[in-house]
Amino acid sequence: MRRRLGLLVAVLGLAFGAWVAAPVAGAATSVTFEVPSVEVHFGQAITWSQGFRSATPPVRVELMTRLAGTATWFVQEVDAREVGPATTGGSTYRVDAVDGGFYLPNGVIEYRFRVTAPDGVIDGPAATVRIEDDRVTWKTLKGDLVRIHWYQGSEAFARRALRFGEEAVASASDLLGVTETEPIDFFVYGDLTLLQIAIGSNTKEFVAGRAIAEIRTLFGAVEPDQIGSDWVPVLITHELTHLVFDTATRNAFHDPPHWLNEGLATYLSEGFGSGDRQRIANAIERGTLLPLDALAFGFPQAREELFYLGYAEGAAAVDFFIRRYGEAKLVDLIRSYADGVTDDEAFRAATGAGIEAFGRAWLEDIGADEPKAYGPQPPAPGPTPADWAMGGGSATPAPTEGSGSPTPSATPGPDGGAAAQTGFLVGVIVAVLFLIAAGVLVVLVMRRSRPTSSAPASPAGPEDGP
Repeated sequence: MRRRLGLLVAVLGLAFGAWVAAPVAGAATSVTFEVPSVEVHFGQAITWSQGFRSATPPVRVELMTRLAGTATWFVQEVDAREVGPATTGGSTYRVDAVDGGFYLPNGVIEYRFRVTAPDGVIDGPAATVRIEDDRVTWKTLKGDLVRIHWYQGSEAFARRALRFGEEAVASASDLLGVTETEPIDFFVYGDLTLLQIAIGSNTKEFVAGRAIAEIRTLFGAVEPDQIGSDWVPVLITHELTHLVFDTATRNAFHDPPHWLNEGLATYLSEGFGSGDRQRIANAIERGTLLPLDALAFGFPQAREELFYLGYAEGAAAVDFFIRRYGEAKLVDLIRSYADGVTDDEAFRAATGAGIEAFGRAWLEDIGADEPKAYGPQPPAPGPTPADWAMGGGSATPAPTEGSGSPTPSATPGPDGGAAAQTGFLVGVIVAVLFLIAAGVLVVLVMRRSRPTSSAPASPAGPEDGP
């Protein structure tokens, strides 16, 4: 028993020592940081820099970045180089991490470095940087909520764009019953190519605007000679409606369907017009109409006609909802998403039935049959592996459907089946023998550990009986 107790104490001591020696976040006192810095040239690599002094060589150094206001850090390991001679106080190190990732203009990025030392883990000081598109020289005009940034055209051009923006925010806010307080930035690009590079190299050539709710920013391509066209207020109203929609529905659990978001923006900016009605009619006739659940997370961008069909269907569905249930119910539906409800819960509360029932009712209203569902198809059966063939012969083709023969996977050949059964039986026998041996060992240990006092046991008296 003493030997066993000693062994137990030794094991616990080793475990405790390992736990004490393990790095603990925030416990390192041997690392001191300089002020971090960053160098940004839009469209090129970003260089994040940090100097620090450590009493011992660092085990690991990491760069941590996140969009300001969000909770998720993106962490990547980086290399630190020693830049100063070692002294009794340690060595000086420097990190210059080149990041080729894409960052949207006007986004504020929070960043910091983290060093893992032998005595613990410590985070360096946090800093922020605003990503700016410095390919052009911007001018700014501020309104009550909207700030227009432009580089081509006169101030009259910017003032007209600002008026459209302020009116769009006010109209959508009144409809959805929300109050916007944080500024909204609208960057007007005079060149479509510059815009598409700014919002991502994978942007399709037919995209002329985008609203990014996370950074409350709208990007749009408007040439100075277009400011008087009817298309400009449509673009501005559409994109700014998205930002108000986000304010009305923001939650940590579930986003509304994409067709509802885009459908409302289209409906408020241009209604359910003749062009969209014709797209719907053409899609019904050609059999290319998309079910609403296919538009829940985005619109198809492989073909331009299907991309615009998504907008038309969204506007048509919103138009149908208002005609069938009323505008107030639409507002109730949209606002309910702020509580993190599911689509079925939201639509059931507003219409009395789930979202699939709404989709079927909409198809009936526009005179369309339910579109045929397409998806992954089962692959054709392949040849039987040689090891599965009866008698170990050559592989044979799998039986065709309806032949009445079992599939190879349902009836493995004798070699594979016998091997599997033999392995299973051997495993069972080994497990039983192990359990028996363990039981015998426990009995022996218990017998040897009984007390061996030299004094005779007292006979049981009346009070000591069974």
